[in-house]
Amino acid sequence: MTYQKEEMEELQCRKLLLDSYSSQLTTHARLIIGFAIILLTLLEVKRNLQPSISHIQFGIVYFGIFIAAFGLWFLLMRHLMYGLLVTAATLADPLGEGSSLMRILNGINEFMLNKRFLIVFPSRLFHSTGRRRSWLDRLGGVLLCAILALVTTIFALILMG
Repeated sequence: MTYQKEEMEELQCRKLLLDSYSSQLTTHARLIIGFAIILLTLLEVKRNLQPSISHIQFGIVYFGIFIAAFGLWFLLMRHLMYGLLVTAATLADPLGEGSSLMRILNGINEFMLNKRFLIVFPSRLFHSTGRRRSWLDRLGGVLLCAILALVTTIFALILMG
């Protein structure tokens, strides 16, 4: 009877986590679509600008492109992170002592730390796994997205001429 009760509690905790993560995924997906529309609109505005406009107006358009690209990259990274958390919450085995929620979270942390894709994806820059992120981790995520946004803006400058 106790084993069955623990298993039901684990399923309920896992469902709550998956609901939370899927809500984050949905929110991030909506924002990604919004930033993509803004970025494409600004690229179209830049393409249709008259050659006689001032450098300040070009600067404003490129700053807007940079901000839209930054938001897009940051949201894409967060979306990927929550996708990884959904995978971990689905596949991870509960570990350790304590409540069902803590055991599931421990299992998720262990699952995330042992997977090879985290060598390529800097997950600690976009989500903490059981600990508070330091300001260096937060700054690292912002800098990574800023660099990607700068590359996107320069690429837009070269392609759109």
